[in-house]
Amino acid sequence: MQKLPTKKTESNPAPVFTVITAVFNAEAFVRQAAESVLAQRFTDFEFFVTDDASTDKTPGILAELAARDDRMRVLRNSENRGVAAARNRALELARGRYLAFLDGDDFWYPDFLGEMLSFMETGGFSFACASHERVDENLNPLRKPFIVPEAITRKELLQTCSIPLLTTVLDRKALGPVRFPLLPVNNDYALWLQLIRRAGTVHGNPKVLAVYRMRKGSVSSNKLRSMRYIWHIYRQQESAGFFRAAAMMLVYTFNGFKKYYGP
Repeated sequence: MQKLPTKKTESNPAPVFTVITAVFNAEAFVRQAAESVLAQRFTDFEFFVTDDASTDKTPGILAELAARDDRMRVLRNSENRGVAAARNRALELARGRYLAFLDGDDFWYPDFLGEMLSFMETGGFSFACASHERVDENLNPLRKPFIVPEAITRKELLQTCSIPLLTTVLDRKALGPVRFPLLPVNNDYALWLQLIRRAGTVHGNPKVLAVYRMRKGSVSSNKLRSMRYIWHIYRQQESAGFFRAAAMMLVYTFNGFKKYYGP
């Protein structure tokens, strides 16, 4: 297959979007995830995939896809450093004004980037997200689509995380530097709590623009481990006292249960 031409070079203006994916042993799903980025109808983007020392067929799949499209660049860690460090490695090279993130087992619909760019520019938003489908590993529906709230305040974000990583878009020009805290899980939630101080409000696009796989045994599905790091975020990053953090944990756990096990 003929290799597609590069849209942007170092001597030309930066692309509108930088898309970042971090993967580890994702051979079953990573092709679909990456191809959903490369198939976007809005084409002005660069695409970084950080392979966090995969030991399966992931490196070969990524190399094949990158050889066909110069917008895609694969970064490979020599040792497993965790998803936050993997995303941060790509962020060090990012040139786009807007940042978008996609895990290696999820995928976007073809209009995701274009729809989100229009949504953010029309509203003048710096921090936004969209709605998504919820399916199992075989793409069978598990829940009704998750429709993001129209607006999320910092107070609301402390009570539950309704900001899906796979549909989040950040305007670096407005928000400034972006780096994920080095936590093994919930590092996106920790970052959202930092960024909402700068943005004030996160704006939700009700359109369903992506597909999220709810996989058994995934890192995000380990709820007890997740709650340990939510506690860490409240106590360390947010400097909440013991009793305030405990109260927030109760509210977060209740809301998380409704979100995960609800319709």
